[in-house]
Amino acid sequence: MRRKLGARGAQKAPTKERITIRLSPDVAQAFKATGKGWQTRLNDALRDWLKTHSPV
Repeated sequence: MRRKLGARGAQKAPTKERITIRLSPDVAQAFKATGKGWQTRLNDALRDWLKTHSPV
């Protein structure tokens, strides 16, 4: 774990984590049915969800 010294002492350096979320076939199909650009809409929805939920 890398740390950097900040105004409040040692802090974790920002890192990116890869998160895998498996969707039910029904949810995936519902996004696909919305037409072209469904992957972008799905990614945006998941990003919004992760703002309020902690990954396990």
